Amino acid sequence: MTNSVNKGKSRKFFLRPGAIIAISFLLVILVGSVLLICPFSLNDGASISYIDSLFTSVSAVCVTGLVSADAYDTFNVFGRIVLAILIQVGGLGVTTFSIGLILISNGNLSVRQSTILKEAWNIDTFKDLKSIFIKVLLYTLVVELIGAFLSVISFAQHMPLDRAFGTAFFHSIAAFNNSGFDILGGYKSLFDYRNDVFLNIVTCLLIILGGIGFLVVLDMIKCKFNIKKFKLHTKIVLLISVILWVLGFFLIKLCEWDNISWLGSWFFSVSSRTAGFSTFPVGDMKQGTLLVIIFLMFVGAAPGSTGGGIKVTTFFVIMLSIKSTITSSRNQIFKRSIKDEIIKKAFGIVILGIILIGLSTFAITAIEGVQLLSGRRYDMLDYFFECASAFGTVGLSTGFTPFFNWGSKLILIIVMFIGRLGPMTIATLWKRKENLSTARYLDESISIG
Repeated sequence: MTNSVNKGKSRKFFLRPGAIIAISFLLVILVGSVLLICPFSLNDGASISYIDSLFTSVSAVCVTGLVSADAYDTFNVFGRIVLAILIQVGGLGVTTFSIGLILISNGNLSVRQSTILKEAWNIDTFKDLKSIFIKVLLYTLVVELIGAFLSVISFAQHMPLDRAFGTAFFHSIAAFNNSGFDILGGYKSLFDYRNDVFLNIVTCLLIILGGIGFLVVLDMIKCKFNIKKFKLHTKIVLLISVILWVLGFFLIKLCEWDNISWLGSWFFSVSSRTAGFSTFPVGDMKQGTLLVIIFLMFVGAAPGSTGGGIKVTTFFVIMLSIKSTITSSRNQIFKRSIKDEIIKKAFGIVILGIILIGLSTFAITAIEGVQLLSGRRYDMLDYFFECASAFGTVGLSTGFTPFFNWGSKLILIIVMFIGRLGPMTIATLWKRKENLSTARYLDESISIG
């Protein structure tokens, strides 16, 4: 009897660090949804349903930027401050933020807290956690402050100075955290600033500095920008990021030759990776352009950054593995080998991402069908684009987001949440204790391909 009881106990599930991270995100999302629906957060005469309040809170905490209610037209100053805080906390990571406060206050973390922080940052060491947190926090604040003061130069030309400062600070926080929220009104994003070269450049720099990852920036500074001394992770992130920026730039310009300027093409190439700001109506783009952007959104930013997607390192590992399979060579780059476990994980992340986007697109298409709105036909490609945007925590939309019914919004909420935490993290939130048995079955070959 005792053995059977012990055996039963060994099968119990336990919360892993990933589960604690997910729960902390959920709690912040719920608090944000309650605050955003309260009258003191809304403009006079404005109203919002709970599903839209929840959608907005999830989009902010998951640093996405998809909106079912325009932030400026719906929320007053207090509501916009709540949004900015949700974006900031979501960008840094809820657990990073909370455990970091413990680090600053007494400098001591339990083994479990250190493990949670290590997983939240996606690093493989317990060393110097306090130092890393302080550097990340300072880096975030400095970049956002500089971005805000630079952005106000452009905004002050179109609005009163007090509103320009508020808009600039909100914009800087949203851009650095790769969240496509804006408080310019009318669901217009940066349409009115498409020819403002200065603001376009500042916004792109904020997106890039947030999207390449905190640890990449710290490594670059530590190595005094000597490429030869960079860690392998840093080299891969920078290499693939540059390739995707350039590739996206030329492909978008090629597809939209007469519609979007060279500046606009570059802006979309940078923003499509995870930020979600737009200087041109996405709904007016050609289908080829939408497919290019879907690819960029799916790949996303770097691990440990404020962006989503499968991550550039995952994409690189997949491409390297395919190349090695074709050429019968080893998985090597920059005189280093990639472990087989990392390759397996990369394929798992990609497959889970494709399944998630595919199933959510199928569900929304079944719910919404073909819709006609303002003379435009919305169909499966638009819903596919929306789901890819939610998974990549991007925020770009062809324009149908506010018109989804509650079922479709709930699906997008789930996709945004999984996209922010990562499909592999969600898939392994709870697991059984490891089986210590060393027994294994015989290997046998099967035909594939």
